[in-house]
Amino acid sequence: MTAPLAPVFNITVGDGLVDLLRPARRADPDPTPPTLAVPPPVNNMLLRTTSGVGPDMPIVEFCTSFGLQPSILAKLEENAYDYARNLRFITLDNLTEMGFKLGEKAALQDAVERWSVPLIL
Repeated sequence: MTAPLAPVFNITVGDGLVDLLRPARRADPDPTPPTLAVPPPVNNMLLRTTSGVGPDMPIVEFCTSFGLQPSILAKLEENAYDYARNLRFITLDNLTEMGFKLGEKAALQDAVERWSVPLIL
């Protein structure tokens, strides 16, 4: 008599079960670089966005009223700024282009801040 054979089991395994036994594959890197958050633009204007134009006056009167140095008046007149209302269009970069020194920039910024009127938001 022959010895009985070991029992044979037939198991059907789905694709998902086999995948569980495989090591995880790393995802391919995205070919597009990540987008960096862009900070909001910095206000580069002489007049702050939270302020409105103060009373209009000739630029000579403006400089005199706010105690600005004659060199500041000369640079403004040389660049054809004739009235205070036009100061709202000047950027800090414009002041550099006009040859303002750091102290002159600070003095003009201070004068414009004192001259301007706060906006009610």
